[in-house]
Amino acid sequence: MNDQPLISTLLCARLQALSGKLMDAQSRLSLRDPEALHDFRVALRELRSLIQPLRKHLHGADELDRLAKDCAKPTNSLRDREVLSLEVKRKGLANFHLTLESGITDAMQALAEHRPADPLVHRLLSLTLCWEQDLHHRDWAQLEQRIDLYRRQLRRRLKRDLSDRVTDLHALRIRIKRYRYFLETYRPLLAELPPGLLKGLKDAQELTGDWHDRQVWVDAAATLPELRPLIAEWIAESINLSININKIRCIVKLIV
Repeated sequence: MNDQPLISTLLCARLQALSGKLMDAQSRLSLRDPEALHDFRVALRELRSLIQPLRKHLHGADELDRLAKDCAKPTNSLRDREVLSLEVKRKGLANFHLTLESGITDAMQALAEHRPADPLVHRLLSLTLCWEQDLHHRDWAQLEQRIDLYRRQLRRRLKRDLSDRVTDLHALRIRIKRYRYFLETYRPLLAELPPGLLKGLKDAQELTGDWHDRQVWVDAAATLPELRPLIAEWIAESINLSININKIRCIVKLIV
């Protein structure tokens, strides 16, 4: 048996790398770097994908997941506003686009000044050191078993939702995202994946994501009269996306 199990290397090295990604992205938020919010959210997503299978089985994992979730909360509405702003610009609403961009800039600055990742990164680094020093081969082996069980649970739930046409598309989107991110995160520990699985999940996630964006925009139009002329177009696009989602869900179901 190797001195350092693969899961130990994967977990601790990835956590240290993610702490650097979080701090880098956070520092760029105040500069209005167009990729900063995206990079910040991706790092949080990767962190939660890494930690979630280990909750209730690894000391501190539940706390770390909660901190990451709290850190992501203020970015969700900000991301929605950025996507809406791009859509408004594409539709030629230049003045309203500038109004949205001004509000986004202010919100981004406020987020940067709050520095939400600081307590998360501090705890992340201390836990990583603790895990490296205190966990033994038997502990790591048990965690590998837990990860395998978690994968089977995710797969079973996704297959059920892919087969059930009544499943809400928003719920299906979350299932797809969770399974795809888990596979990408833990791929070095997993057996060979079915050909086309990750691409199928990515395509399905993009379609359900586009559908979800239009639901958000239609809801926003209830309080933003500038958006109301676009409602009919967004609803028509949602219907077309739903048709395409039903097509790809049949394909993904065969390879999950």
